[in-house]
Amino acid sequence: MQRVWKTITGFYHVCARGIGSQLIFESDEDRWEFLELMRDCCRDAQVTIVAWCLMGDHVDLVLLDYEDNMSAAMQRLLLTYARRFNRRTGRSGCLFRERFERRSLDTDRQVMEAVRSVHADPQDAGINLIERYPWSSFAEHLRVYDGDEADATRGFSDPSCVLELFGSAKAFIAYSLSTPDGGNPAMRDLVEMELERRAFA
Repeated sequence: MQRVWKTITGFYHVCARGIGSQLIFESDEDRWEFLELMRDCCRDAQVTIVAWCLMGDHVDLVLLDYEDNMSAAMQRLLLTYARRFNRRTGRSGCLFRERFERRSLDTDRQVMEAVRSVHADPQDAGINLIERYPWSSFAEHLRVYDGDEADATRGFSDPSCVLELFGSAKAFIAYSLSTPDGGNPAMRDLVEMELERRAFA
């Protein structure tokens, strides 16, 4: 993933990988701890977590950062988690690669595709279907579309800033289950029409 240090929209696709393909989660306890720490670090830095997915050896995120605080938030998150993980597992040394990867998302289409890509990570890796994988924000996005604000508040992501891009829960699901090479063409046509409508609105 190319590293770009500034985006005009504030949206970034971020990935933090274990060094040498090191597993960064060994248990559900590890995953819950990472999520809670991620929420605290991003909230303190005023960085919005739009989408997330925890895999065995990496974390995939879409973040919204208007104040250029993302680097500090990510450094605090990764260093703190690594110390706790090492202490718990008896290992030493670096857990994550020296730099996390980030790519600027400068258009609506890029933001939508990044959210789709993050949620599709386990399916692309042959681990589980998007809608059945428990360690991503896919279900949190669906709850927000359903109007369940209480659940959304308790979640780890805030999808509200991208809801209008997809338009409805049905469109979000269809787009999420489509493929970047043109799968689900009916959904792609619907998205194209919506983007054109906004361009001329």
